[in-house]
Amino acid sequence: MKRVEVNDPVAIWRLGVRCRQEGDYESAFQHYKKAAELGNADAHYNLSCVYRDGEGVEKDKKKE
Repeated sequence: MKRVEVNDPVAIWRLGVRCRQEGDYESAFQHYKKAAELGNADAHYNLSCVYRDGEGVEKDKKKE
């Protein structure tokens, strides 16, 4: 968790993956969003997936 605390985008993205696997879609979205803002390409992809599937957010075809 120390890497998350220092804003490591890969660690934040991985935390989002774990949250999504556990069904905590709102937390996953928040972690993906933060990691994407820090430049993580995988997080950008995962954000498009949660927008597509409406997991933790309202479905949004424009943000897919």
